[in-house]
Amino acid sequence: MLRRLVAFAAWGVGGRAGSSPRPRFASMCIAAPSLAPKEREALARRCALHACSLSLTTAPRDPPLVLVSGLAAHQVAAIERAGAETVESPGLPPWNASGDVWRRRPPALAASKEPARLYTYHKLHAWDPRVVKGAPRVAFVDADAIYVRNASALLEIEPPSAFYLRDACRPPNIPWHRWDPGIEIDGEPVPKARAYWNTGVVVYEPDATVARDLWRLYATGDFASLDPDQYVCEGDLLQTYYWRRWRGSRPHVLNAAWNFRGYKCSYADVADASRVRVVHKEERRAITLIFDACEHVRAPPRGARPRFLEELVSALDVGACRSPAAAAALRRTCPDQAQGGVG
Repeated sequence: MLRRLVAFAAWGVGGRAGSSPRPRFASMCIAAPSLAPKEREALARRCALHACSLSLTTAPRDPPLVLVSGLAAHQVAAIERAGAETVESPGLPPWNASGDVWRRRPPALAASKEPARLYTYHKLHAWDPRVVKGAPRVAFVDADAIYVRNASALLEIEPPSAFYLRDACRPPNIPWHRWDPGIEIDGEPVPKARAYWNTGVVVYEPDATVARDLWRLYATGDFASLDPDQYVCEGDLLQTYYWRRWRGSRPHVLNAAWNFRGYKCSYADVADASRVRVVHKEERRAITLIFDACEHVRAPPRGARPRFLEELVSALDVGACRSPAAAAALRRTCPDQAQGGVG
């Protein structure tokens, strides 16, 4: 308890002056220009809830860095009250409509000038040591994920690490021709199960050279589309980059407990839901997964909300995201019964 109190106190004064940079958690909260005001408000609240869940479950020594863009001042302030340090995104260069990845887009997108999910490319800035304040290692977790248990060990995992979506992860409602429609990188067929990984939770070491290479790929459009149903996002660029760089090897496989998405393979990998640390799914499905991870309820009643989520929302609403008492109350709703760690 003393350690948590010291950690929260250190946050209040901005951390230790003159200390060496340490590994950091990071995320981003980017409002696309097309978002309506209500959607922008909902996005900011989701980002604040994400930061609050990390604050209360983990109380990291340094607050998470959150890249922000397109938000109002009060929305950024809400994310900071939830325990984050915000960093204004440097923005995006113009999209290269003549790049190879865009020239190969599906006919349905022929009239589009840029990807609908262009905003996701802001994540590439997090590979730049200057943007992440010199952190030697970063655990980047998308803001639609919720931390349900202490995630401190994520910063200790060997980088680069990410959760691979192998064939066993295919949801039963997705036919094979959509799951693996025939992917090519540099003209060579590539099995999706070998190259495709989820970029929502990634542990890596920021590097100026890597950041420069990533932006070069963005500028040239010289990368593949590995998930045509989501055409295209930052994941395609990162997957192509690491495929080329780690050919014959690959980034380390991150245990599903750190990026629990409720797939068949997720349950096979985790075995015991009390080992889950991060739930990463859209809101409706996330509620079901939190029920399972925290209360061991696989089929909750329609409209029900897990106690963990109720406690988390309450802490956010009363400004208690840095409160040790609120952290203790939240832990009771999602006890950690796992033996040993997850890698």
